[in-house]
Amino acid sequence: FTNVQIMSGTDEVTYKVCYCSGEACHDTTTWQVVPGRIVMGEARYTWSSSPASPIPRRTEDDMLSITITRPSFSAYTPANGWRLRIVRPHQGCEVKHNVKFDCRPGQAGAQVEECSPSTVMLDSAQFNIMTALEYGMDVMDTG
Repeated sequence: FTNVQIMSGTDEVTYKVCYCSGEACHDTTTWQVVPGRIVMGEARYTWSSSPASPIPRRTEDDMLSITITRPSFSAYTPANGWRLRIVRPHQGCEVKHNVKFDCRPGQAGAQVEECSPSTVMLDSAQFNIMTALEYGMDVMDTG
């Protein structure tokens, strides 16, 4: 197998890995547990959105708020320096000119690739996006 990814979430999770030799894999009795476990620790940074999603294409007057949070006192970098960039699922964060949106306040009316936070606390930042995302873009409510 290649390109198998397990992403961290808001909580630590332990996984078993199961294996089938390729013969009669439709029969659940041919699967065996591989020794050991995969433990995924909780993600350092998590996010949530409001309203809850999936969120379809938005209208001009709708606002999507995305809040990014880190564990309390886990780092000393100020949250007011954080930036938000929305990218398509098959692309990485290094991609520019990917999805443009309108941030409020501060960049009203400007179609930008990344936003500065609208509200900042010690270990979280909220980003408000006003303009509709492109067709076909859904935003899940947590990650």
